[in-house]
Amino acid sequence: MSQQTPDVMNYKVTRILEVARATDLWVRELTVVAGEEVPWHRHSQISDRCYGLEGVVLVESVDAQGKPLRTLLRPGQACDIPAGTRHRLSCAEGDLARYLLVQHGPYNFEKVAAPY
Repeated sequence: MSQQTPDVMNYKVTRILEVARATDLWVRELTVVAGEEVPWHRHSQISDRCYGLEGVVLVESVDAQGKPLRTLLRPGQACDIPAGTRHRLSCAEGDLARYLLVQHGPYNFEKVAAPY
């Protein structure tokens, strides 16, 4: 589908395929290989829903009290990342991980320092 605009691409991963885009909704399929990541960031108004498609995705986040959380997302599993949550996603095991990312809300991407 369409390419992302340069202001949105604040990171580089193996593949990003746009599945659908509408006002306040963006659906993309991301492929990350070992060593790649969507770096630590947050969205002020967007909530993320991630669906594991292939491999194992590591979803790291920080709760409201600053406690680190780690979720391993396997094919068929899903997790939610509420708006405002610091998080990053990477390939947890093997050569690659692929996941569907559904984002709801007005888009922004704010890089943040690693919390730990």
